[in-house]
Amino acid sequence: MYQLTKMNAYKTLRDRTFWILIGICLLIELWVYVPRAAFDVFVYTGADPKYNRYLEFFKRKVATNPTLIDDVLRRGFTLPTLSFFASYSFVFCGRERKSRLFENLCAIRRDRTEVFFANLLWLVLTVIPFLLINQCMLAIASKISAPEKTVGDVSVLFPYYFSVFVVAAFFASLTYSVYMLSHSSVLPVGIYVFFSTISLFHPATADVPVLGYITKLDLIDIVHKLAEVRTWKDCFNLSIWLIPVIIVSVLVSAFVVQKRDLK
Repeated sequence: MYQLTKMNAYKTLRDRTFWILIGICLLIELWVYVPRAAFDVFVYTGADPKYNRYLEFFKRKVATNPTLIDDVLRRGFTLPTLSFFASYSFVFCGRERKSRLFENLCAIRRDRTEVFFANLLWLVLTVIPFLLINQCMLAIASKISAPEKTVGDVSVLFPYYFSVFVVAAFFASLTYSVYMLSHSSVLPVGIYVFFSTISLFHPATADVPVLGYITKLDLIDIVHKLAEVRTWKDCFNLSIWLIPVIIVSVLVSAFVVQKRDLK
């Protein structure tokens, strides 16, 4: 499994699409965070009230939390991070299907589940560069806005990053499991878009018994709950229902992969 993970790492580092997604993610974070931080340190000394109203309208503080760590953790794993992470997962599945890499590796290795778990593990690990870019940009913006801000309690990083790993494993396991069960790289994209879109209809369907519950299923809500993790208790409350989903989806997929014929 180590050799398979090493092979995936080598391929990813040489993957142009991966670095393009990283670059686009970086540009979006620069566009979102740094200009807002600049508004916090800009002071208008003129007499025209129109400009004062303009500045007050656009002066949205990035650094609104008491410490730098709070700033980074509350906004560190956002929709752009999740979207680019999901995008690369879909690209990974599509390429694997087109090149038949999984079948070729299984032809030379006895244990198919080893190949399955190595690919899944690498998909989870790819969230790291997207997360680091997002959090580094946010930290820079926070320091621009409030240079005197203290770092904060470092101990909260351990339960938070463990929760990040669980959330990344949740999305990656669902994506890869759906792909392995259906052998379609389009189906995971459709499911992701579906669950990300139906939440828009929840306010209008809140009073409808069945439909209101369905439209309440919002994958982005997991990201919002992740932003609140500060203790191991918070981590447990978030992970208690994500981990069973991960285990079931992975075990079912691994069992099917192990038993079915590879074409």
